[in-house]
Amino acid sequence: EQFRCTDLADDYRSSADMATLTGSGFVTAPPGVAAMDAELPPSSQSTLLLQKKKDMAEVQRELERKKEQFRQRMQRCQEKEMELAAKQEAIKEQVGKFDKFLHENDAKRVRANRKSVDEVRTREAKEVERRALVVEQARQQAKKDELLAELERIKMFETFLEKTCERYADYFEDIQAILKRHHALEATQEDLHMRVKASEEQTLRLRETLSELLTRTQTESLINNSRIAARQASLDESRRSMQDREAELAQRDEGVRDRIRMLGEVSMAIRNIYARAFDRGKGKRPSGSHLRDDEPGLLPVLDAIRQRVCDLQLIVRTLERNAAARAVEVDAAAVAGGGGGGTDPAGRGGGGAEAGRG
Repeated sequence: EQFRCTDLADDYRSSADMATLTGSGFVTAPPGVAAMDAELPPSSQSTLLLQKKKDMAEVQRELERKKEQFRQRMQRCQEKEMELAAKQEAIKEQVGKFDKFLHENDAKRVRANRKSVDEVRTREAKEVERRALVVEQARQQAKKDELLAELERIKMFETFLEKTCERYADYFEDIQAILKRHHALEATQEDLHMRVKASEEQTLRLRETLSELLTRTQTESLINNSRIAARQASLDESRRSMQDREAELAQRDEGVRDRIRMLGEVSMAIRNIYARAFDRGKGKRPSGSHLRDDEPGLLPVLDAIRQRVCDLQLIVRTLERNAAARAVEVDAAAVAGGGGGGTDPAGRGGGGAEAGRG
């Protein structure tokens, strides 16, 4: 495109060189031809001038057309340059993106390599673990075979125990009951063996101690006999004193029983009064004063009875005041009815009727 624009500019300059402007007009022929035209007659010159003007107009039109083509080509060149610049920017952007993609790809490749190395190490570790598990599985399988052989060996004992359970169903519910009983008997037997051994050792020690004590006792018995005689007298005196104390305590217990009986009667009386005050009277029991047989204290009950009696007295006084007020009202109404009958003989019957209704 740049070379094409340069060719158009050269064509434009060559066309401009061919048309030279003079004082008499544009001359498109060499100087020698102009001299030859000057020698022609005037009619030929005017014809030639018209021809030259016509040629000049054609050249001018061709020049305008070339200018327009040049302008269009230059415009297309500028558009191409702008497109080329846009493409270069796009290519630069794509190159930057591609560089970024390469960097990211390199980072991903490094991470993938690192991950691959880690996976290889993990696989090796898992392989070692798998081999260890295989060895452990083989060991467990051997142990399982041994346990199965042991199970087959002791299967007869289980059969025996099952038959025992079936035969003695009243004593043993299942095999576990027999095993527990066996363990308990073993523990008891071991304990008994230990006790017997300890008892034998203790018996030997006690025999030695007994022989020593017999000797010592025989020596001390004579001394103690004299002491016993002296203390026997003191004991008799103490017995007589004890009998006196027992008689005194018996009298005291009798008095205590009397006081307890009296306290029971008082408590029963209080309970009866409480029951009559609240149960039969349908009074509301105060909170915390419910009567129970197992309640040791009677103070809350006495307090409740006192409160109940005060309430009843207040009710009686209130009723007396209300009755007195009602009697006063009746007397006032009677007095008012009697006065109206005396003043108005015609209204005596009506007042009497109203009083009777009252």
